[in-house]
Amino acid sequence: MNDKDASLTRDESPADLTEVAPSRVALPSGYVVDVQAGPSEALRIVAPDGRVCVTIELTEKGPAVHIEAASLSVASRGPLALSARSVELAAEEDVVLRAGGDIKLTAEGKLTSTAFEQDLVATHGDVRIEANDDVRVEGERIRLNSPDLPGLRRPGELRAPLPSGSVASGVGVSAGGRDEGGAE
Repeated sequence: MNDKDASLTRDESPADLTEVAPSRVALPSGYVVDVQAGPSEALRIVAPDGRVCVTIELTEKGPAVHIEAASLSVASRGPLALSARSVELAAEEDVVLRAGGDIKLTAEGKLTSTAFEQDLVATHGDVRIEANDDVRVEGERIRLNSPDLPGLRRPGELRAPLPSGSVASGVGVSAGGRDEGGAE
């Protein structure tokens, strides 16, 4: 390998290279590139405030990359694929998935969706639910094709007034063993 080209080519092996001593290179922006050699090998980019922004550790299992940045953007003109034993996305605020086409979620096991409140909305077309076995819908009340009405009165609560026209249509009227929606 000549002194002008410090890159490793296919014809060269790591054994042909001279050992690199730990070094630090200060950049004009105030960032520092830190190369750590020895039993633990790593490349670090350190911000002017001393915060480590990028770490690439060379381990027996392969490189491990850690990035901490003010923002991170990845763009690809072609497909972008992530592959791992497991993937976790965590956000302090919102997570948004947006596609110009379809979004498909597929799991070999169980798919669980948990939230404080959930909306499933089809802006055009149907909502289809298909199951190999039973379809179970459990809730305090199941309202099908009914207007939004105030919730049932709990002991000690005052009943909110019904929307105009709801008494005439029979919706929300409590009679005998029936609840507000008219179900037994």
